[in-house]
Amino acid sequence: MDSKESQRYLQEIITTGQEPCVGNIVERDLQIRVLPQKVSVCMGVRRCGKSTLMQGMMQSLIEQGLPKENLVHLNFMDERLPDLLQGEWNRIYEAYYGMYPHKRRAEKVVFLFDEMQDYPNWELFIERMRRDENCDIYLTGSSSRLLSHEIASCLRGRTLSWELFPFSYGEYLTRCGVSRKRARTTAERLKQQKAWVDYEQEGGFPEVYGLPGTDRRNVLQEYFASILYRDVVDRNKVQHPVALRHLSRRVINQVGALFSINKNLNEFKSLGISMTRAEMENYLQWLEDAYFLISVPCASASLGEQQRRMKKLYCIDHALAAACGLRFTENAGSRLENIVAVALRRCSRDLYYYNTRNGHEVDFLVHLPDGRVHIVQVSTDIAGTTTRNREVRALTEAMAELSLRHAYLITQNHEEEIPTAQGTIHVVPAYLFLMGRDPLWVEP
Repeated sequence: MDSKESQRYLQEIITTGQEPCVGNIVERDLQIRVLPQKVSVCMGVRRCGKSTLMQGMMQSLIEQGLPKENLVHLNFMDERLPDLLQGEWNRIYEAYYGMYPHKRRAEKVVFLFDEMQDYPNWELFIERMRRDENCDIYLTGSSSRLLSHEIASCLRGRTLSWELFPFSYGEYLTRCGVSRKRARTTAERLKQQKAWVDYEQEGGFPEVYGLPGTDRRNVLQEYFASILYRDVVDRNKVQHPVALRHLSRRVINQVGALFSINKNLNEFKSLGISMTRAEMENYLQWLEDAYFLISVPCASASLGEQQRRMKKLYCIDHALAAACGLRFTENAGSRLENIVAVALRRCSRDLYYYNTRNGHEVDFLVHLPDGRVHIVQVSTDIAGTTTRNREVRALTEAMAELSLRHAYLITQNHEEEIPTAQGTIHVVPAYLFLMGRDPLWVEP
């Protein structure tokens, strides 16, 4: 294919990408802002809705008066693009401004690029656009390394990053047309509780909504394979993909437990799976880079101590974990803890678990961007005296040690306020705790 024919095909792709998305787009909680001379980068696990978010932004820009001809949306998962570009990023310029030469530098043009980070020298092209053109630039990618060593020095300090996760319960309510405010009537409360039951089964990936259980499971297993092989094996040139697959499934079956690398290495060895400690550590990091896993370290004043302590690991989506794990679906407590972990990680990257001086564990300690600090415990049912006393004791000790006046205890259905000498423990049903943009809705 000669350069003129390539340009014509590229122009057709650009023109197609300028058409508004057909159908309603569910509004997400993530609001991406634009600052002059900054590249906006949205990262998240594959299939969580990043491209749809971009389409929604395009619709919003058109509604605000931007001509659709001033939009360039290219998805590099389109297998035609690498062949059309052949490593020559200038062909995007040539194709677009070949159609609209009068717009160059005279009008603001918005460029939206999905998943371009796997192609050589993309960051050089983006920096040249940012520097030389009258444009806003949005990037999406399925690797958290998009803003670390993959972005290279030329874009350092010139980006604003955002993370998009699978649908939260609150976003799920929006999709279902159910109010996200505390119910005032029995009918409203029943709708929210019904949506919660459905969300527990369906999870946060929008494409599986409404599918029968078997179909949903099959689609989620395909997501798992795609994340594993495209975002981890191919991207990192993994030499032992079978070992990686075993490790990822093992993590899912240990959600919320302290993950011991030494113990798992020994168990892998007994199964005839060869893996070094360095390999296992790399695999876990790469799974986290691909947003398949969330790791939660122990809170400690010492970074070295944090690194020595075992981490707790969670899956990015509880339905994905249920589709791929052998025992995950059997444990309602693990499922609820996983849902809460992802919700808190959505609020802040500074998420830890906490051990009191007496050795009692609190599931989560979160430092929010606005300076608030909260502790959160998860227990499906505290009706039993032993369970109730254990959870209250751990929270009370942590409140005293951390000088906090409030703590949260998330349950499946129970709600009450427990006064203690240290402050108040808010016992909140998960469906209430998770419906808002900020689940930590009780101000200290």
